[in-house]
Amino acid sequence: MDDVMALGEVGPIVLEFLPVDSNDAGDQARYTVLIASMVGTDQAIPIMATFRRSRDVVIRTQLANAWHRFDTKRYGDEVIAHPNEADLFFSVSSLQELQALHQMGGRPMIRIDTQMSAEQLRENIDPSTLWQLWLTREAGGGDLSWLSCFYNLRVLHLTDRDAEVNVTGLAGMSRLRTIHSNCKVVVGVDKLPSSVAFREYR
Repeated sequence: MDDVMALGEVGPIVLEFLPVDSNDAGDQARYTVLIASMVGTDQAIPIMATFRRSRDVVIRTQLANAWHRFDTKRYGDEVIAHPNEADLFFSVSSLQELQALHQMGGRPMIRIDTQMSAEQLRENIDPSTLWQLWLTREAGGGDLSWLSCFYNLRVLHLTDRDAEVNVTGLAGMSRLRTIHSNCKVVVGVDKLPSSVAFREYR
């Protein structure tokens, strides 16, 4: 892996030596995508796009996680719009990325890797498609009742270690089944119905 990381740091010149086979779902393909994502230039986008139809969830995850390294629109059009959505979190690192994802019709599993307001999230996530949401930053001033607009939400991940959140307002979400959290303080767990499993991890 150290050798792979070193190649990624060489720069765009390494791209012409990468093996590119859209039918490859092994370690070689994974290393190719990883190196191209580390280069992060426009020249790397065609290589990333070669693997956009891959059935390998590791490769698809690498593609989804690399969006922030490239031009939002071009990478979104050529790569993000295409992978199979099964078991795949689409990581969003800016409001522009979230808006682009929304324009693509939304995704069932979204991970928010930057600070956004509750209003921005409500306006740019389609509640009809979302069933799993991962918030790495607290939104809404700690009161998570704003999430009730996502009526199809089944799984919620809360991974802001410094956050103090209140989940009382989620008690009426009929389809919510699991909340994963490592937040500093979580209030209202006792108000959740028995149908919702609260899982705390550190």
